[in-house]
Amino acid sequence: MAGAGYSRSMEALTRATLAGAGLFAASTAAGLVFEYLARNRIAARLGPAEYGRVYLVLAGAAILAKVAQAGSAMGVKRFAALHVAEGRPELAAAYIRAGLAVALLASAVIAAAVWAWSAPIARLLLGSSAEAPLVVIAAWVVPGLACLDVLQGALIGLKRTGAAVLASPLSEKALVLVFLAPLLSVAPSASGGLLAVGIATVLAAGIGFVLVGAGRRAAVPASSVARDLLSFSWPLQVASVLSLLMLRLDATMAGAFVSAREVGYLHAALPLAELSLVGFAAIVTVMTPSLMEYVARGDRDGMRAYYGRIQASALHVAGPAAALLIAFPGEVLTTLYSAEFLPAVPLLRALAVASLVTVACGPSGAALVALGRPRAHLAATIAGVAALGALDVALLPRIGIEAAGAARAGGFLAFHGLGLLLLRRHLGGTGTLARTARFAATVALATLAGSAAGRLVDGAMARLALGGLALAAVYVISVLSFAPSAAPQGIREVENVV
Repeated sequence: MAGAGYSRSMEALTRATLAGAGLFAASTAAGLVFEYLARNRIAARLGPAEYGRVYLVLAGAAILAKVAQAGSAMGVKRFAALHVAEGRPELAAAYIRAGLAVALLASAVIAAAVWAWSAPIARLLLGSSAEAPLVVIAAWVVPGLACLDVLQGALIGLKRTGAAVLASPLSEKALVLVFLAPLLSVAPSASGGLLAVGIATVLAAGIGFVLVGAGRRAAVPASSVARDLLSFSWPLQVASVLSLLMLRLDATMAGAFVSAREVGYLHAALPLAELSLVGFAAIVTVMTPSLMEYVARGDRDGMRAYYGRIQASALHVAGPAAALLIAFPGEVLTTLYSAEFLPAVPLLRALAVASLVTVACGPSGAALVALGRPRAHLAATIAGVAALGALDVALLPRIGIEAAGAARAGGFLAFHGLGLLLLRRHLGGTGTLARTARFAATVALATLAGSAAGRLVDGAMARLALGGLALAAVYVISVLSFAPSAAPQGIREVENVV
């Protein structure tokens, strides 16, 4: 009976994680639609120049907001989940308050500094000190964005994913549309667009505050909680910045080694390859509370089994999309862009393989953070950035833009591979190699079947349709064939791949 209860608990946590990931992915997609509508309205009303000014200064505000929260969003998510799992909600509330205090204080200082230096910043970014009012408006978006990050982490840590996505991205993006029309009517300029974004961000943060609630006061000094949070979070902040650099390093360095046309190929292929990681990213975002259940109980065997299930799910969420890109890169590029982008076919295939490397190694970073090993996660991130940069410098001048895919695969392998080795050291084996071997066989069979079916018809759309159906069918059959007929006793590997 205990084994049955254990299995039900594992199943419930897995289902909760996947349901939360689905909700997070769907809300992210809805937020992207709202953002597209807002961007479209600003561009249509103001023209390219003013549109460019709006989103240039907003990009700067987003970077400053990430700096301001100092990794506390991830730290708050981890500690809130841990203390809720331990039955100490008052400590969870204390860490949430500490994270918000850090974000609010640091972002206010940054906003004040940007306000004081708005004229030289405007001259640097926008070419004229007369654009300083735009910089001032954007500066005061920073506290809202920083607090929204922390509030979303807090709500996910509290197992309230629905509330988290309601605050951001849904309310944040939808409110921009609400305020955009009246403000552009009053101020048909970049200032009007920025004010709409600023008001929406502040209101969304307010919604997040209400959804989080005050919580009970903990009998621990607030300064002690803040120090603990910052000590844990600073490696996560550095890792977050380096991860962003790793995702954009090849796109940034390519211009120094290849032609503008080849850089265009890279920027066309990168978003397509990254689409296959949307589900994986959503799973990583929402899995922390379930991981912390095992940490709170000291149940490393259960954590390993849960990690195996989640990795298996992530593999088969990302697998079909990546297999489609490997089987039909030319058809995808022709359909979404034009035949001029067909030279990017080898690059797109390599980038799709790089995405598969990420999911094959699993969400080791999230597990390391849950185990209280942020410095191990940082070490893996540093290794990934160093490997990617070195491969770009070594290969791009010799091979051309196709090397960007190989460099990304190598960088991701160094990052996630080292993360997996460190996870094995701190947690134990998770069955990743056997699971990845089955996954590789599944992707290979599905890719070959889809390619063969696609050759039976003419036209890019027809090949995508028929080949995609064949690929999906063989993928599902392969998953069923490779799935174990029954889970072994204990938790050596409890895997539910379908």
